[in-house]
Amino acid sequence: MPIEFQVNDTNLAEIEGGEVATTNLQSCNGPEFVLQLRFHVNDTNVKVDSGKRSPLEANARLKCVYLPVVQGKESIDVILEKLEADGYGITENFESFSHVSVRRLGRLLPDCRWAWLPFMEPKLRKGDKAEVLKRCCFRVKCFVETDAGFNPTPSKTDLAHHHPYTIALRNFGNKPSEKEKDIHVEISKDGKKVTLLQVEKQYQDWIIQMHEHYDEEVDCGEDQPTFVLSPSHKKELGVSSDVMRIHKVLRRKGITWKSGQKIKILKGACRGFHKNNVFATLEYIILEGCQGESGEARIICRPLNVPAENGSRLIVDKGCATIEIRDSKSLPISVIDTGKCLSVDITEWENQILKHHEKSTPSSIDILDAKQCEDLGIEGALPQDVVDAGHEPPEAIVAIVRPASFSSITASASLDQKYIMKENFQMTLEVKFEAEADRKQLGHIYSGRLTPLSRKGLNGLYIFPLKEKFPVIFQKAGFYLFRFSLQDSCAKFEKEVHVKALSEAASWKLISDGKTTLNVRVGSFFPEFLRVACYDRFSNRIPFKLHTKIKMKLSSSGNAVESKCSYDQFISPDRYTMKFKNIIIETSDLDKIRPSYEATLHICSKDDPVSAAIPCTVIPGPLQRVLLHPVDFGKKLVPGMIIKELALETFDKYGNHMRKDEHIKLMLEGLCLLEKGDYFLKVDVHGCVNLNGTLKVTAGYGKPVFLSIFSGDEVVLKKEFQTEERWLRVASKIPKVCAAGSHLEDIVFEVINSAGEVDEDIHDEEENGHSHTLLIRQDSMRGEDNVKYSFSHGRCIVRSIPLPKNEGLFCFIANHSRFHELQTSIEAYVEKVVNSEHEIPQPRNLKKELMLLGDSYYSKAPEVVYEHTYDDFSDGSILLLKDPCASAELEGGLQNQLEKKLVDDIFKCGLSINKRDANLKILRFRESNIVLEMSNLGAKIGPDSFHNLGYNRNMVVERIEGKADTAAAVVHKLLRSPISKQLHLQYANDILGVVALLGEVHTHKLSSMFSAYLGEDQMLAVVCKSRAAARALEKYQMDGNVNCASPLDMLAAKLGISINSRYLVICLEVRPYTRGVSSDLQGELALPIPTLSNGETPPGFMGYAVNKIFLPAEHLQLRTTSGHGLRETLFYRLFGKLQVYKSREHLYMASSCIEDGAVSLDGGMMRGNGVVSVGFGEPYILFPVICPESQLPLSSDRVEILKQLEEKKLELSQMQDQIKEENRRREKYTRKLAKKLEYKKQIEELGSPPGMCSSNMYISSATP
Repeated sequence: MPIEFQVNDTNLAEIEGGEVATTNLQSCNGPEFVLQLRFHVNDTNVKVDSGKRSPLEANARLKCVYLPVVQGKESIDVILEKLEADGYGITENFESFSHVSVRRLGRLLPDCRWAWLPFMEPKLRKGDKAEVLKRCCFRVKCFVETDAGFNPTPSKTDLAHHHPYTIALRNFGNKPSEKEKDIHVEISKDGKKVTLLQVEKQYQDWIIQMHEHYDEEVDCGEDQPTFVLSPSHKKELGVSSDVMRIHKVLRRKGITWKSGQKIKILKGACRGFHKNNVFATLEYIILEGCQGESGEARIICRPLNVPAENGSRLIVDKGCATIEIRDSKSLPISVIDTGKCLSVDITEWENQILKHHEKSTPSSIDILDAKQCEDLGIEGALPQDVVDAGHEPPEAIVAIVRPASFSSITASASLDQKYIMKENFQMTLEVKFEAEADRKQLGHIYSGRLTPLSRKGLNGLYIFPLKEKFPVIFQKAGFYLFRFSLQDSCAKFEKEVHVKALSEAASWKLISDGKTTLNVRVGSFFPEFLRVACYDRFSNRIPFKLHTKIKMKLSSSGNAVESKCSYDQFISPDRYTMKFKNIIIETSDLDKIRPSYEATLHICSKDDPVSAAIPCTVIPGPLQRVLLHPVDFGKKLVPGMIIKELALETFDKYGNHMRKDEHIKLMLEGLCLLEKGDYFLKVDVHGCVNLNGTLKVTAGYGKPVFLSIFSGDEVVLKKEFQTEERWLRVASKIPKVCAAGSHLEDIVFEVINSAGEVDEDIHDEEENGHSHTLLIRQDSMRGEDNVKYSFSHGRCIVRSIPLPKNEGLFCFIANHSRFHELQTSIEAYVEKVVNSEHEIPQPRNLKKELMLLGDSYYSKAPEVVYEHTYDDFSDGSILLLKDPCASAELEGGLQNQLEKKLVDDIFKCGLSINKRDANLKILRFRESNIVLEMSNLGAKIGPDSFHNLGYNRNMVVERIEGKADTAAAVVHKLLRSPISKQLHLQYANDILGVVALLGEVHTHKLSSMFSAYLGEDQMLAVVCKSRAAARALEKYQMDGNVNCASPLDMLAAKLGISINSRYLVICLEVRPYTRGVSSDLQGELALPIPTLSNGETPPGFMGYAVNKIFLPAEHLQLRTTSGHGLRETLFYRLFGKLQVYKSREHLYMASSCIEDGAVSLDGGMMRGNGVVSVGFGEPYILFPVICPESQLPLSSDRVEILKQLEEKKLELSQMQDQIKEENRRREKYTRKLAKKLEYKKQIEELGSPPGMCSSNMYISSATP
């Protein structure tokens, strides 16, 4: 039970007046914190100083009351004011107020006023709760009621100081001392025993509870509050409530505090302000809870060293307010009440700003040299300005920040701490790299940020590790830029180190465009320039020696490949690049490295042990030679035969087998592939094309068989074979004269070979696909009456052939049903059988006598097999089989000289046609050989060298003047003649010349395509500046005919030539292009770039033709009267918006955005009306091709090859002219022969004597 002290039934604690009563009145209505303490001794012999024995026990009651702050005023201040007013003479204030008062037996001991009991002091050191406890513990008053167990002083005004119970009470809450070990203290609260730790925790919880419910630090501000609900930064703001009121004006103890006011927070004002006074700017006042509710009050201020943009911020968005404290500080409102927060005038504030600026703003950054780093025990310092590649980097770079007081005069004391700022800045180091070749681009190497460290008592050292992070930093040649900077400061420092490459070469490398392996055909040019660079041992590029001699060799898998390399070598003006053009590798050892053909081209120095290894794939060249296996192929070829063994072994020019899967084109005549398919065949892994069992002979007996092999469009091999000859003969005797109406019986036909033996393979087996039958045809039989007879082992027996009943010559033809060349004709004279007794002499029949004469001749001559029919020669050739002896006898029997002359003419025509055919065959063979030789020569030189040779301005002039009967030739000669001759032609000064000579192009392909697009008429058009000059070129008569006495015709006559055709005249007074030109010398037209439907430029687009024309220097300044040049007038009229593309594929892809037509470099041409030009032909009149400055000179070998090409080109042209002439002559004889045959036919229809054309001569008039 709690102890109560009463006197005469009156509770002494309830007496009005005095400190106790006043304190009770000012305390809150909340619960009190009450403890019951029982003190007793463990040893009864314990005595006090007087020698008296201590009582066995003593009791004390501790009652703690909370004196809240009400309406911003501390209750303790109210108590002190009340006691002062009542005359108690209290000299204490809020800070010195005694929080413990003691009564003994109900009587207040006035001298027993203690500041604290140990358990009342806050034990927490950190956190917001500790801050609240530290502040609120000053608002607690503890009343201690003791009984008689406690001894007073003799004056009865205080407890005995050295009494064990007094000492134990004074130290309640601390660890017991030596004097207190014999005193045991029992603690009770609410009737329950508790430990000291529980007491401390419950006491702290009680204070927090009292603070939250009863403290009213500030009820309201002087302005309208902004409410913030559920703030997100409670801990930083130092609040716990979910509702806050934000004010900008507050009146406290008669002083007004406003947002933006400059204040000084004294040292020790609150947590975080222990070391120095802090100058700050007041920003906001925060009140917890709603008005009328208790809660914490705090002020938000921004320290002087925090920029305004980093201070707190009140944000109101759509009626919802939030507050961010950021780098500002939150302080309890008590700092104002305690006088720890003072207002600062403007003068003091500006002085503080200056001091802060001098103290906190760095003036410069320095890096320590090697000696200074050594003094600090650091291996550091950057090297000097210029070092060689491979320089050893330092372990670290040490940088320091200099204050404003440091200058070059004090540099000797640079390691003095007063010249090194030790503030906690953040320093950034950036390391960038610039290559020597191009200092415009910076490459980032490193970026790091550090705070300062200390070494050997020196603070403010920024130590950046270098060697550990970048051990090879100074190996690459160039400029290394070390840039030091401080965050939020303009202080910077830059140090540049130039690393130079070593002078000694260590390697050569190919300057690649991204391709890992180059592909090249042996004997052909490399597809591009090879550019080689020289490097030192750290891969820094260095210049080549002035006269560097090299050699090239080829290897594969470490083994040398025997080869010969030719090339053109050049070194750039700065000697940093060695260029190789027209590289040709010639080798016959590619079979050793197939099928991969992977090799390495070594470009080696003859003077130094350096080389460049270039991976490449060297594949065989184009097909050049083909061998047939077996070598005796072509012998014993018979129709229908399947060739069981045939292989084509393919080689390039150097004897290398062709690469696997290369395509070759096979052309057959008289042969066919069994499997219908493409005639493009693939080469196998052995370099051969296996044709075993794939070919079948389709030509007849004795017919030529052709096998041609092409590489592209070039003939590589053309072989001609002939099938074995066979003849059809009659083995049985045919009577010369037969009776009308009788039969020829058992006629035996045989097929014999060249040895005269019967070919037993001619055997009819239709079920096996071998059909061999004999067909007999005669004029008197209809086609449907023809009967077929089977061959059996080379023989065919016709049992019966009926003879006509009419008298006369009977003729029939027997031939093989499939091989019409196996044929023979049989003739017999049929006569009626007449009784000899009544025979009547008949008139002499000249026709019959001639036939009998022929029969008598053939009966004496060896048997002849007639092998050709009328329709056998599909190629239109004429075959005349002549037997001189027979012809002589027949001709001797003719009486009609006219018929003899006709037959002679027919023979002569046939012989002439045969001669023309033979000549054509020889000429075409020579033509194919010339084309093949030109192809081989062209493969040895670059295409640019071939195209650009011979198409310069002089060549074009020669070709124009070669067209002597044209106006272009006359005008050009006029312009080249002296001025005196030009005076004969009016407006001669306004004639500019011919279109072909007014512009130039850069490549032959452009020249060819532009010339083909314009056509020769426009290329030879005469260009005049004015219409008057154009009209002066020609005059007309009244009837509209040309007046041959016009000035230009008269001038042509003086030059010994005449103008025999129409010609075009172009006047520059046309509507020009007016949408702008470029500002350069050539003045290209500003034409819009074509775009596809997706908005992108068509692939392969190279520009407009009008801008591809290069204007010669003499015409650059030419202007019409309206101020326009040739490009805006002449060439825009000729080409319009003609577009140029790389290939036909690109041209067709861009067809949707082509307006005025387009051309491609590979020969494609589309005109503006949608018409597409197909085929190819080299125009005769071209634009001159200018040789670009970058073009390298040709070697003497290539010049010689180009000359040979021109000679072959001329020879080919002559050969083509001869072929045209031979064809013309053949057509002439063919027409003549047709007339003779028609005449002969008319004679025979009129019943004249038969012609002399023997039955074994067949003439075809088909046009070849």
